[in-house]
Amino acid sequence: MIEKSFKSKFFLKFTAGIIGGIAIVIAVLYLILPRPDISRYAEVVASFIMADDVLTSTFIIAGAIEVIFITLVIVLISVFASHKIAGPIYRLEKAIDGLSNADLGQTVRFRGYDQLHNVAPIFNNMLHGFRERLDIISRAHEDLEKARKGLDNTPESVERLKEKIDILEKEIKRFTL
Repeated sequence: MIEKSFKSKFFLKFTAGIIGGIAIVIAVLYLILPRPDISRYAEVVASFIMADDVLTSTFIIAGAIEVIFITLVIVLISVFASHKIAGPIYRLEKAIDGLSNADLGQTVRFRGYDQLHNVAPIFNNMLHGFRERLDIISRAHEDLEKARKGLDNTPESVERLKEKIDILEKEIKRFTL
């Protein structure tokens, strides 16, 4: 689940990008528009005509700059946001693949700012539980092998072997998925 703080930060970054783009457009308009020295009515009319010509091309240029700027900001924010989500998913996928290949010696680590940072301890605890359960089963199997090797057809050794088989069977049944 995506945390609320991540959503609000994403929204703030996106809004800042749009505001930054608008600021660039205003700055471009301010720098490009002519500022004539007006002292007569004819000069005022001429400056409006000149401003109309300049404004048309300026708005086209400023709009193009705005689109490029906003596109870049959206791409950068999207890449950063997807990295915070896709990276942990990739690492978790590798850990699960290792688990499917019986590699229980691994651990999963996420960065503190990753969206799935709370999954790592849960996954690592699960692996720790698997290792403990398999160690118990392995010890029970070793005890069974010792009892089997010590089997001398006496009722006590047969009973000891049955007891070790029961213990191993019980531990295997406890290890259910």
